[in-house]
Amino acid sequence: MGVNLRQKVIKIIMFKVLIKNVFFLSIGVSLGYAAYYAAGEIYSGVKTKAENVSVNNGLLPEVAEADPKESKAVTTKSNIKMVDLSDEKVIHINGPIGRNALNVSDAIKLAARAGEPIWVLIDSPGGSVIAGAQIISAIESAGVEVNTVCLSLCASMGAIIHQYGTKRYMVDRSFLMFHEASGGVSGTMPQMLSQLNSMNRYINKMIAKIATRAGTSFQELSSKLAAEFWVDAEDSLSLHFSDGTINVLFDPSRVLNSTQNFDDGITPRLPVPNRGERHKVLDMQL
Repeated sequence: MGVNLRQKVIKIIMFKVLIKNVFFLSIGVSLGYAAYYAAGEIYSGVKTKAENVSVNNGLLPEVAEADPKESKAVTTKSNIKMVDLSDEKVIHINGPIGRNALNVSDAIKLAARAGEPIWVLIDSPGGSVIAGAQIISAIESAGVEVNTVCLSLCASMGAIIHQYGTKRYMVDRSFLMFHEASGGVSGTMPQMLSQLNSMNRYINKMIAKIATRAGTSFQELSSKLAAEFWVDAEDSLSLHFSDGTINVLFDPSRVLNSTQNFDDGITPRLPVPNRGERHKVLDMQL
């Protein structure tokens, strides 16, 4: 009886010890796992930061990875159309507009007889308003499509001629530039005022037509011209100063006008009848 009681007491004590050891063991295992997890997180964070540090001792800025969609967009081929004008009727305005205007306007009139579209390629810094107006008159009276193409720079009177094309095209990265006219007159005060007023109305009619075609007001376009208005090929589409962006292939030896007649942009000056050489013919430069 005494032996059995002693054995039961020993078993109870051993059981309590076992429970106590299991309890502390479970706490130790939990603490160990938590420490292991925390160490893993710290290592992962350090590793990530290490991978993001620049190879140049951290002095270079971090660069985010390029978005695959953006990379694809960058490598996409251009959708700009190449137009082969080798067999088309082509007229080339290359340089300042002055004495050459008659040559260009005559070439447009002769080419129009065939009843086929005409392409006027323009790369000009501008020139005489009245000389340029001859080209505009030939375009408007041709009776066929006269498409204008700005090859590189169509400035001043060159830009105005470009705007009168049936279809106005821009070569990618070419520029249009519009600005106010400049020039000089001489004579008595009433004579000079008359000349200036007439030329002002003459030019404003052109500007008004360009503004209407672009869907803007005369006042808004005129205000832009005061500070020089530059438009590249891309913006010309959204602003309605062109009808398309293309590139062109043409044979300079086959253009219909002579490109050798381009002068230095100085319009020939003729004496006003009965006024003497001291008076200049009314004209302005664009």
